[in-house]
Amino acid sequence: IEKASSREKVMLSQLLRGGNISEKKLVWVKDLLVDTGGLDYTHRRAKALIGMACKGLEIFAPVETKDLLHDLAWFVLERRK
Repeated sequence: IEKASSREKVMLSQLLRGGNISEKKLVWVKDLLVDTGGLDYTHRRAKALIGMACKGLEIFAPVETKDLLHDLAWFVLERRK
């Protein structure tokens, strides 16, 4: 959002505080996040944090629960819905 114009930042802030957002305005928010690189940044950051979390799981013995946590983290990042 740092790359958004002052006007866009004000509009976004108002939408987020307003609560109920129309589908048209939600599309505008999504387009703003794409256009300003916000979605790409967030995806890269989440990928790095998931990588760190999965690395942290390495201290535990191999068990099904550990594999489930690992797979769930990557699934959440890569899902499209």
